Amino acid sequence: MNTYPHPHSHKRTTPEALFTVELFLCGFVEAKRWVDFVKPGSQGEPGSFLGFESSLKGVKNGYPGGVFDPLGLTKESPEKTRDLEEKELRNGRLAMVAFAGFLAQHAATGKGPIDNLLDHVASPLTTTIWDNGVSIPLLV
Repeated sequence: MNTYPHPHSHKRTTPEALFTVELFLCGFVEAKRWVDFVKPGSQGEPGSFLGFESSLKGVKNGYPGGVFDPLGLTKESPEKTRDLEEKELRNGRLAMVAFAGFLAQHAATGKGPIDNLLDHVASPLTTTIWDNGVSIPLLV
């Protein structure tokens, strides 16, 4: 029983408001990155960002350092940094393929990945990839 409701419980944030704020913040960050590509090193110049320039000094164009590299991974050798950049790209691509799999799974079953996993765990011998006719149409 909730006898003392929060005084601002009727003022909920809408998804549109969250999207708008996220759009402007991401747009600002990407615009700053674009300016760094156009004029290399400009994001570390005095007066470029409200006195926080030293924390935005990047290691190369478009790759900020400072507060955006809290573990100091870009301070290692250039080969190690290049290897980490390649790993980041590969993991991003893998995440996109996984998301495409989630979309295909939802299109085939009408359920999300968590619901399908729970269905499979509840009945592993009867709820598999083979029990859906649209999952693998060429083999069924």
